[in-house]
Amino acid sequence: SSRMKFFTYANWSYQVGVCLSRSSTLCVPILNMTCLWILPILQVGNLLFFTILAASNTSSWPPYIILPLCFFVGLLGGAVYVHGYSRIRKDMMPNKELTEFALASITVADAFGVSLANILGLFVQ
Repeated sequence: SSRMKFFTYANWSYQVGVCLSRSSTLCVPILNMTCLWILPILQVGNLLFFTILAASNTSSWPPYIILPLCFFVGLLGGAVYVHGYSRIRKDMMPNKELTEFALASITVADAFGVSLANILGLFVQ
């Protein structure tokens, strides 16, 4: 019961982070390419951290430390998503056909990435 309660709060923390970061283009200008590449690198760091945390049965971290990390994961994921789309739209705006192709390509790649992550997540769990 406490585990389900934690996963509920962790999911809410993640979703709030995603919602805030996807709304960030109104407050934060479109990121340059260097900043945009740093965000996925941080996501890989989070993946490694949470993998090590899950693999080590010796340490038990309290939820008040893990929940802000879940929020941070949501912030990163939403920021990469929204700023990636915004960057494509900004960079390719003069060429409408190329813009439509780029947005369609990234949409397919995003769906493929999410599907692959969910399948791999089943094996990890």
